[in-house]
Amino acid sequence: MKKLALLGMLVACSSLSYADNLPAVTKVDCDTLKLSMGTSISKELKVVPYWKNPAVFPNPPTEGSVGKDGEPYRIECPNLSVFDDGNAIEIKAKDYQSLIDVIPKYSQDLNFYGESSYRYPNIREGFSFRGYSFNISNFKLKSSIYDLKEGMDLSKNISLILGVPSQVVLAYKVDGGELKPLIYDRKVSKYLSDFKGANVIDIYQKLDKPMVMERLTIDKNNATIRMYRTNPFPKL
Repeated sequence: MKKLALLGMLVACSSLSYADNLPAVTKVDCDTLKLSMGTSISKELKVVPYWKNPAVFPNPPTEGSVGKDGEPYRIECPNLSVFDDGNAIEIKAKDYQSLIDVIPKYSQDLNFYGESSYRYPNIREGFSFRGYSFNISNFKLKSSIYDLKEGMDLSKNISLILGVPSQVVLAYKVDGGELKPLIYDRKVSKYLSDFKGANVIDIYQKLDKPMVMERLTIDKNNATIRMYRTNPFPKL
């Protein structure tokens, strides 16, 4: 039987100190904890921690989870912590690879923007999703099922035109440096060497449509990811 972790302790990590007043999950099996990350039909960014509860005879094992309804929470395990305060979501692990390992591959593409619809809404059939995302494992941009390759002109591909609005501005900083274009004027910049060599990656989005996420911060050295539903676009 896996050990149940009693939660609610204060965290030594200063990055979590401002979230100490969030409701703490009281029991979670830290050994089986995983994170499902994605976007709901209502275009809301969600991170749903889930875990297995040990079987107690004669009942079978059950699965516990939190965050499905968008409620604030915090979970503190020895090697992983996560919180959602309603605007920011933070995930912290002992090292970056450990953080990636608790997130299934299908959840590692984080949506910045998305539009979902049904071809037959009355019977909720023919679901489709258009948008673009960033993969936290390989640091690549993607639009729906297409990779957004460096140097690509999005105006020359109808599938990408539908997935990436023409007015979107995606910009980035590495290690606190200058603000650079990532997607601007329908062009994808050359960015991969910057991202792979950086310790801290900050990506910001500006768009005159409702967005899933306006800022993403990846801190490799501190094994931390922060996602902001709303965040001011930085000034030059």
